[in-house]
Amino acid sequence: ADLDPKIHISLMAQYYPSNKAERYPLISRNISSSEYYRAIELLDKFGLENGWVQETESKESYRPFFEETREDPFKNNLVSD
Repeated sequence: ADLDPKIHISLMAQYYPSNKAERYPLISRNISSSEYYRAIELLDKFGLENGWVQETESKESYRPFFEETREDPFKNNLVSD
């Protein structure tokens, strides 16, 4: 089956290994900048123009802090009642 070139893609840079990922070498590390830029090139190669691409620096901003809190893992400073 072909992928419709009008599909929306969200290419995110913040993947990081968690839970049991250390058991699997292919997913037990962060992605490299070159891998991420290659994924962006593939979007263009296959004509996928709809969607969003993050800056690689955003991987630090969008990583949840579950080890600190599960109530507000993105540190949104939410006010609770």
